[in-house]
Amino acid sequence: MNNEITNEEKKFLQELSKHFQNIQAASTEIINLEAILLLPKGTEHYVTDIHGEFDTFNHIFLMPQGLVKKK
Repeated sequence: MNNEITNEEKKFLQELSKHFQNIQAASTEIINLEAILLLPKGTEHYVTDIHGEFDTFNHIFLMPQGLVKKK
């Protein structure tokens, strides 16, 4: 098994050392970021007024149950 560090790995470790004081701080941040990636995604609802039911369609936008974004 080769224990030598490649140039790419060395650059990566140098960049980490600029942002974190020690190995424990870098490890903690990596663990936190991985945990965030595993969180469930929020529910998305896609609505459209293709059949002219404006009252029902508009009701969705008037309900204060979160943020409505146009996509």
